[in-house]
Amino acid sequence: MILFEDVHSGKNNYVYCQTDENLRFAEHTHYGYEVIVVREGELICTLYKAPLRLTAGKAMLILPNQIHSYETPSHSKSFLCVFSPDNVEEFFRETENTFFENPIFDFDDMEKLDLLRRGASNKFLVKSILYYICGKAFSSSPVKGSNSSAPDFTYKLLYYVQENYAEDISLKTLSEQLGYNYTYLSQLFRKTFHCGFPEFLSGYRLDRACTLLRTTKKTVAQICNECGFRTIRNFNVAFLKKFGVSPTSYRRDSGKNI
Repeated sequence: MILFEDVHSGKNNYVYCQTDENLRFAEHTHYGYEVIVVREGELICTLYKAPLRLTAGKAMLILPNQIHSYETPSHSKSFLCVFSPDNVEEFFRETENTFFENPIFDFDDMEKLDLLRRGASNKFLVKSILYYICGKAFSSSPVKGSNSSAPDFTYKLLYYVQENYAEDISLKTLSEQLGYNYTYLSQLFRKTFHCGFPEFLSGYRLDRACTLLRTTKKTVAQICNECGFRTIRNFNVAFLKKFGVSPTSYRRDSGKNI
C-alpha cells in the first residue's frame, strides 16, 4: 500500500530536512518536492517501479505526486529535504505536469545542504538554495510532458481522492468523474497500485485518520466521520486490522494525546 504523507503535502513555505544512515522507506508520495543526496555508499531509489542507483556525490529530485521508495543495499549516508512548491513557484509553473528524462545529477555542495538542515532563518537564503538544487536538476536533464498513462492517471487519481475521500466514492464514480472507461480504469488501477480501489481508498482514509489523531484535538468520532467511515465500529475494525491497535490506543501510544 502506498503511503500518503499528508504532512508533506502542501503547507505554505514548508521545508523539512533529515540525514539518514542506511535509509529504507516504502512506496510513498506527497505534494512536495523531494531531493535526496547520497554522501556515502549506495542508495536505490525506485521511481514508478523503475530502480535508480545513486552513489556518493549523486542527487535526485523527485517531483510532486511521484511515487517513490528507498532501499540501501549495504551501506549509505544521505541527506533528504522535502519542500512545498510555493518555495520555488517559478520552477513549479514551468515544470508542472512534466518529468525528468534522467532525474539523477551531480551534487557536492554540502555547505548549502547544511544551511538547509540547520534551518536558516533567512527565508530568501533558503529559497535561493532550493532554486539552486532545482536548477542543478533542470540543467542536467531534459524535461518531458507527462504523456504516459500511468503518471497522468496517478496525478488525476491522487487529486480526486484527496478532495473526495470523505464522500461515498467508488470506482464507478471515479470513472465517471475522470472520464475513463470502467473496465479500462479497473485494469489500469490494479497495474498502477497493485490493489483494488476499495483497499486503496480505505488505506488513504486510515492514513489521514492517523495524521488527525496525532496532530489535532478532534474526537475519534469526529475523525471517523471526517475520514469517510460510516460508523465507529467500521472505523475501529479497519484501523485495528491495519495497525494492530485501536484509534484511541494509537493516539495514546504516539505521545500526541492532546
